[in-house]
Amino acid sequence: MAERLGEIQKQVITVCDREADIWHYLHYKVSRGKPHAECDAKRRAGSPPGPDAHQLQRSQHKKSRQQRPGALAHVCLLRGAGEDGACWYPLTSEKVASAADARRIVSHYEQRWLIEEYHKAWKSGGTCVESLRMQTRDNLERMVVIAVRVLGLRQGGISEETQNDSCEKILTPTEWKLLWVKLEGKQLPAQTPTLKWACLKLAKLGRWHDSKRTSSPGWVVMWDGWFRHQDMAEGYLVMKSLDQEI
Repeated sequence: MAERLGEIQKQVITVCDREADIWHYLHYKVSRGKPHAECDAKRRAGSPPGPDAHQLQRSQHKKSRQQRPGALAHVCLLRGAGEDGACWYPLTSEKVASAADARRIVSHYEQRWLIEEYHKAWKSGGTCVESLRMQTRDNLERMVVIAVRVLGLRQGGISEETQNDSCEKILTPTEWKLLWVKLEGKQLPAQTPTLKWACLKLAKLGRWHDSKRTSSPGWVVMWDGWFRHQDMAEGYLVMKSLDQEI
């Protein structure tokens, strides 16, 4: 990754879970001046407030040397009064001099969950790109585009901030209209449906029944629904071209 990004790496902040709270990883990032943010594995939940102190034992076989200063930025996320929640202690190399800086770092760390969802769309529950064994860069790039579109549709459909947005942010007019005709079976609406509608209907097309009443479909049904939907769209375009020729 470092070789591929080159100088741009200095502008990229790496976010990791608590498994990254290890000496070798932190030393690599700090020694090369690479921005990073990760969760403290030993102070994640149920830990008492206040700083931890660790006494390092001096080696008995090495000569004394001049001590080198170490820099640490500590950000504490605490729940509000009367609210239930988790308490995390992220570690970061970024400067934290104000509440705005702390919120910015927290917002970076929050993107980790979105990145994990993308990997599910890309590798495990979605396109399963590794099992496809593609040999060319062009084919891989096509799968990246598909993964991003399905990710945007699912995340947009389940997020309270975006679920009421127009589904045309992800689907073309033809795509959502085919989905409507297939699953609604009635006249097209005057107003474009929402992202939430498109997300749930696409999952239903993938044989999702929301048996747990979560309104949050998984990646397998989303991918199956997307695949069937694209077959419908392709068939529609083929039939339309035949009508024009006739």
